[in-house]
Amino acid sequence: MAASIKKISLFLASAGVTGLIYILVLYLLVENWHSKLYVGVAVAYIAAMSFYFLINKLFIYKKTVQFHRLYPQILKFVVMIVVNYLITFFLVWFFAKYTGEIYSGSIAAGIVTTLVAYLVFNRIFK
Repeated sequence: MAASIKKISLFLASAGVTGLIYILVLYLLVENWHSKLYVGVAVAYIAAMSFYFLINKLFIYKKTVQFHRLYPQILKFVVMIVVNYLITFFLVWFFAKYTGEIYSGSIAAGIVTTLVAYLVFNRIFK
């Protein structure tokens, strides 16, 4: 039980850091470099999810890189990324349209996609 609570705590901490990376990259791209919203969301999402995969694989689930298992793990992770990206893009777009800002949509998407990611990571890194 204690190991499970520790794993969940570490997973949530990694999700929080990933969220900060996403918001920071999104802010830099949209506010500082004036990129289009869809470009900012895509680049920020890819950067954050790359970090998320590595931190969870190596530190949370403590799995070493085994090349024969890496391809199926990455494939499942890519499917999760696509689904979570669509959720993220929709929520950011929705909040931008109805509130005029993008960060509350990013936070809402972070909550939803963290739940999806937890379920998927538990299956990928068995």
